Amino acid sequence: MNSVDPRTPLRIVVTSDAGDIDIDALVALSDNAWRRNYDGKVRVVYDADYYEWLLGGSDWFAALALTGDGKPVGFIVSLLRTLNVSGERFPTAYTTAWAVDPAYRRTGVSLRLWQANRETIRERGFFGVAAAHGGYSGTRAGVVFREPAERRGFTIGLQKGAIWSRALTGRAPPPAQHAPVGMRRLCFVDGPYVIEDQDAPVDRETFEQLVASNARLAFAPSENFAQIYFNSELTRSGTMWLEPSRGMRCAVGFSIFTLALDDAEIGLVGRIQFFLSFGCDDERKEIALAAMSGFLHRAGCSSVSLVDQNQIAHATLDRCGFVRTPDEVTFSFWSREPLVAPFDDLSSCSLDWL
Repeated sequence: MNSVDPRTPLRIVVTSDAGDIDIDALVALSDNAWRRNYDGKVRVVYDADYYEWLLGGSDWFAALALTGDGKPVGFIVSLLRTLNVSGERFPTAYTTAWAVDPAYRRTGVSLRLWQANRETIRERGFFGVAAAHGGYSGTRAGVVFREPAERRGFTIGLQKGAIWSRALTGRAPPPAQHAPVGMRRLCFVDGPYVIEDQDAPVDRETFEQLVASNARLAFAPSENFAQIYFNSELTRSGTMWLEPSRGMRCAVGFSIFTLALDDAEIGLVGRIQFFLSFGCDDERKEIALAAMSGFLHRAGCSSVSLVDQNQIAHATLDRCGFVRTPDEVTFSFWSREPLVAPFDDLSSCSLDWL
């Protein structure tokens, strides 16, 4: 039984001002929510560093459910992105962090947050993308994504991707026979350069053209995406440029999170957030994955995970030591006609899963 009457008055506030966000309150809320969902299971810790990282730029907005005294009991964050679709570009809001206090679940908080989020997206003329995965914090994603949006004239597309994981400690599969020709970090956001090698192997404009021509659906390296994955100040996330063979290249985005089991932190996990292959065959993709696993291991990660988005063959994942887990991520795409038409075939897409 929940301890809150569903008629309890709450204020739903939409803001793009970091000054309106109490990071400590969000940490306490999300930790309580995810701790409840993952009781006895391994989970990612969304701490203050995570929210400061997520909200580090200016291209986002958040919907907050607040009590009378201003305490948040639920929230959603949407990141402003540009989506490349077969060479076309669409302004997009990417909905990610979403949590509801367990005491307020089944009282309509999730739906009210989603409605406020969706109305903001509609008013600003954005295309909508959202990601949800197993144990989503108090939200029945399939119901929320589909039902209210369709009634209001939106069209929805869904794609599910399994989560694959590989342990980086203990006994590992044999290394690839050939080391990558080169592996460097891409940095397109100015800052105090903490990364030793700043000689970018490709300029930003060329990279954006490569992304647009490579994946049918992928986020462009601009706005919030650049802040998170091309910022030289960040060490918990970035993009590595790999050249496993002459004329064959990969760009692999990553982020690093703390793992916990109940109340105990148990190590770090490296997430491969997106994998863009420019002319690589399966063998070179395998070399690139092995190199990224080694990079994340050296960064202190005990495991690495990625979402199956059809960029990499399952046989390649198997050879690299990845195992398919029971968990999956659902990507939701919604817009008014006719923008949804190009999204019917999502077999070639590259999206992060924050």
